[in-house]
Amino acid sequence: MNIDRQAVIFFLNLVKREVFKGNLVLIPRNNIQYDGKTVNYKQALIDLGIVNKRQVAMYISNLGVDDCFNISHDYNLKKDYNDDMYEFITYVNNIKTYVKLTINNYGVLCISFHKSDR
Repeated sequence: MNIDRQAVIFFLNLVKREVFKGNLVLIPRNNIQYDGKTVNYKQALIDLGIVNKRQVAMYISNLGVDDCFNISHDYNLKKDYNDDMYEFITYVNNIKTYVKLTINNYGVLCISFHKSDR
């Protein structure tokens, strides 16, 4: 899939600015699936060797344009972050990792951060 590289660059610049200000929200999810199991977001982070939010912020701040593989729009009106969703594949502690981000008035929303089955 071809993505708009300029859009990703703009998005990542906003992400880095917001993360630097401490505006990173981890969305609690309980239905993350990989390796044939279902875990919550805390267990997903532990499985990557991540023990605190600062580590998540560091990995997010280091994302690059080439890590982005999809930009989509969330149309679920029950959520308060109905905007463009940026999806990335990166490596965390040598583990292929899926990251899904958006930005709203609260800052950067990390919707997914877990091992990738892709």
